[in-house]
Amino acid sequence: MKHTSLNDGGLFRNVKQDWMRWTAFGVILLLSCFIQMAPFSLQIAGAKPLLLIAFTVCIALFVGPLGGGIAGAFAGFLWDIFSTRTLGFNAIILLVVGTACGLLIWMMMRNNILTAVLLTAGACLTQIILDWGFHYLLFDRGNEWDALLSIYLPNGLYTVLISPLVYWVVLITVKHLRSRE
Repeated sequence: MKHTSLNDGGLFRNVKQDWMRWTAFGVILLLSCFIQMAPFSLQIAGAKPLLLIAFTVCIALFVGPLGGGIAGAFAGFLWDIFSTRTLGFNAIILLVVGTACGLLIWMMMRNNILTAVLLTAGACLTQIILDWGFHYLLFDRGNEWDALLSIYLPNGLYTVLISPLVYWVVLITVKHLRSRE
């Protein structure tokens, strides 16, 4: 068994690497939250991308189920804090999404851009159906079908269309951090 001394950084190397990685992911999630919640940023024909979903999925592809769940919970809480939704609603959804995506990559799928697009589509559909069902159908606000067709689905489609760009940002971040090791 190899003995690791404190001086060679062996015991603290992973802590330093994880700290840098999670700080970078935290900054990415904060920036994506501000962009997602800004009134008119990245808006095309009334649709806005759900960047927190896309970034949660892509981060989970690189860090696995535990890290994906943590990233998802953090992203969901950010989303809940800056929106009018029930606190913890999106946090729970994105926690499950991040964990599920990390597990799928870990056990069954390959980490590539096509997988990122497909998992982002599934995550968007899940979040859209749950949010729409809870906030429109359950409370009978009226115009629920109009909201689904004119707000929720265009936002989800826009998110799926930009998910390759999101995957690229996370991939570049991970590669850059690995090169600094």
